[in-house]
Amino acid sequence: MNLSEGFRQSFETIAHTKLRPVLTMLGIIIGVAAVIAVMSTGLMGRSAIMSGIESMGSTLAWVRPNRAAYPSAQDVLYMKPEDTEVLAKLVAPALVTPLLRGQFSLAWRGQQLPTAVYGVSPDYLRVWSRSVALGRFISADDQASLRRSGVLGPNAARALFGSEEDALGKGITLGGRAFTVVGVMAGKQRSPIDDGSDDDTCFVPYGVAESMYDWSAYGGPRVLQIYFKARAVDDLDDLTSQVTRYLANRYGTYEGKERFTVRRAEDNIQTTNKVFEIVTLVITLVAAISLLVGGIGIMNIMLVTVTERTREIGVRKAVGAKRLDIMAQFMIEAVIICMIGGGIGIVLGMGLTAAVSVAGAGPT
Repeated sequence: MNLSEGFRQSFETIAHTKLRPVLTMLGIIIGVAAVIAVMSTGLMGRSAIMSGIESMGSTLAWVRPNRAAYPSAQDVLYMKPEDTEVLAKLVAPALVTPLLRGQFSLAWRGQQLPTAVYGVSPDYLRVWSRSVALGRFISADDQASLRRSGVLGPNAARALFGSEEDALGKGITLGGRAFTVVGVMAGKQRSPIDDGSDDDTCFVPYGVAESMYDWSAYGGPRVLQIYFKARAVDDLDDLTSQVTRYLANRYGTYEGKERFTVRRAEDNIQTTNKVFEIVTLVITLVAAISLLVGGIGIMNIMLVTVTERTREIGVRKAVGAKRLDIMAQFMIEAVIICMIGGGIGIVLGMGLTAAVSVAGAGPT
C-alpha cells in the first residue's frame, strides 16, 4: 500500500464522517490540554512559592518557645531581654532582630484604625529583605533612646492621611501614646515564609513596644521570638547549634524536651520541594491515566468503525487489497485523529496556561 495514498484516503474518510472523528478527538483534546495546563500551572505555582521562600533568604532562622513540650499554654517559658543581646554577640556578624507583635488602635485627628504593631530592631529590614518607600526605618538611636518613632505600612498611611507622602512627620496616637511617623514601608510581597506583617502594619522600636505591655504576669518583660539571618547557608549549622546550646544551658529542658525550637528557612525549602515532588508524581499519574483513557476511546471508536465498514472492507478485498493494507488504512486514520486531537489539545493547554499566568500576574 502506498503511504501517501493511505493518508489521502484517511483524510477523505475523516472529512466524510465529521461528527465521529470530532467526538473521538474530544477525549485526546481534553486529556492533553488538561495535562499541559495542570502540570504547567503546578510548575508555575512551585516557582512562585520557591522564589517567595528564597526571596526571604535561605539563610534565615528563628527561635521561639517549643509549645509542643508543654501540657498547657500557662507553662510556656519565654526568653528574657538579655538573651537577645547575648545571642546577638554569640552569632555575630549574623543579623538579629527580636519581634513583639500586638494589636493597637492607630489614631490621627479623630480617625481610628485598628492595626498590628510590630516591635523590632533596626536590623529587621535586612533580616526580612524589606525596604522603606519614604522616610527612614527604625534607627539604632531610636532604639537606644526609646524614641516613639513609627513606620507605617503603605495601606495604613493612605487610610489615615490620604497619601503616603502626607504621612511623614505627622504625630499619631498608638495605643494611647504619642508617636511620630518617620517612614512609610514599601509594599510587601506575599511569601510562604513570613512574620505575619502586611501593608497595614505599624513598626516601632522594640523597647518602645515592650513598654506598651503589662508583663507582671510573667515576672518582667519577655522575648517571644527572635529572627536571625546568617551571612551564608554554610553558617547556618553553626548558628543554630550555638543558639540551641545557649538556650539549653540557660533554661534546661522540660520533661526531657527542649524548651525552645530553632527553625531554618532552608528546612522549609526542603519540605516544600518534597511536597511538590509528590504532587508532581500524582499529577503525572493522573495525566497518564487521562491519556490512556483517551487512547482507549480511540481504539473503541476505531473498532466500531471496522464493524460498520464491513462492506467497504469487502470491496477492498475484492479488488485485491491485502489484510495488511486494510489494517494499515485504519491505523493511519487513528494516527491522524491522534495527531489532530493532540495538536488541538496542546494549543488549548498552552492557552489555558497563558490565561492562568496572566491572571496570576494581576493585582493581589
